[in-house]
Amino acid sequence: MLLTAAAYVLLQELRLRAAHTGWARAQVSTLREHVLKLGAKVVLSVRRIVLHLPAAFPFRDDWQRLALALGARAG
Repeated sequence: MLLTAAAYVLLQELRLRAAHTGWARAQVSTLREHVLKLGAKVVLSVRRIVLHLPAAFPFRDDWQRLALALGARAG
């Protein structure tokens, strides 16, 4: 039960940070499908983690705005 509550709180915070995107009023299932279940190439270096999104990803701009709202730096 505690893990379910923690997951709910994390997704609510994700929704709050997505205020200026298309996911501002999204349901949990939509956030899970569009934001968390993402096929991306992950490149690790000493100083940063870079995600390379697919070229045909339809939510690229919203995903970038959400990542910046969560504290990512544009690179």
